[in-house]
Amino acid sequence: MEYLMTYGWAILAIAIVMVSLYSLGIFNLGSLQPTATPGSCQVLRTGGQTSLAGQCSNLLPKYVVTVARANSQYIKATTTTGLPLGAKPFTMSVWVKTPTSGANMVIAQFGTATTYGSAHIWDDNGNHVNVGFYGDNYISSSTVNDGKWHNIVFVYNGSTTSVIGYVDNVQFTGTVSAAGNIQSGNVLIGYDDSGLNDYWNGQIANLQIYNISFDATQVKALYTEGIGGSPINPQNIVGWWPLNGNDNDYSGNDNQGVANGAIVWTASWQAGYTAPTS
Repeated sequence: MEYLMTYGWAILAIAIVMVSLYSLGIFNLGSLQPTATPGSCQVLRTGGQTSLAGQCSNLLPKYVVTVARANSQYIKATTTTGLPLGAKPFTMSVWVKTPTSGANMVIAQFGTATTYGSAHIWDDNGNHVNVGFYGDNYISSSTVNDGKWHNIVFVYNGSTTSVIGYVDNVQFTGTVSAAGNIQSGNVLIGYDDSGLNDYWNGQIANLQIYNISFDATQVKALYTEGIGGSPINPQNIVGWWPLNGNDNDYSGNDNQGVANGAIVWTASWQAGYTAPTS
């Protein structure tokens, strides 16, 4: 008892420090992986050839973007190079981490918020993931408001009303009312242009848009690469925003983003992330 009374305060202080370090992800084995600096991997398009260049060996990102709903923060790319406009196939993949509660809405959109004129990935505040076109979405039963990182993928074949979504490589499928017809090439990260103030609240990383519809094997490859994965099909990547320290497009199409509000590039992001296993 005398020992505890003498040194108890020190033991308590150490315990508090250990808990704080754990909450920051310091003891996550994934945090021991090498990290990639901003722009360390990119797609090169030269002489009709497309290839990856730089550090593209699935290193963890050094940063992710943090956006706050209360501060109206998001990223917008307004150029249209390569994006699959009209009724065309596409695949959209993104990594997100939300708080355990709070208002969490649009994660990513491309197109314009008219009926079936834009594709969305969003959360309806009821812990459910939505994929679909503006005004008509298909909803999964997956919970993402849990303080953990999740990979969400939206696949569309370009010709039917069927949409396919995945949360951490688990598929959900549904039918929307009409086929998609994407208008304009705007890409919004953490918001949409519906005017409904559907801002995201949390962290986002590695948004990729392809001009083909992936099958289940390709979606699994996207997921198992992890949060720092480079495009698995460089020939068909049309927009790639790693969000690793900047809002640039590294797909080779230069669809550069512009930040709205003082968004934050967060280095201590790894709490809640566990590297996927094959």
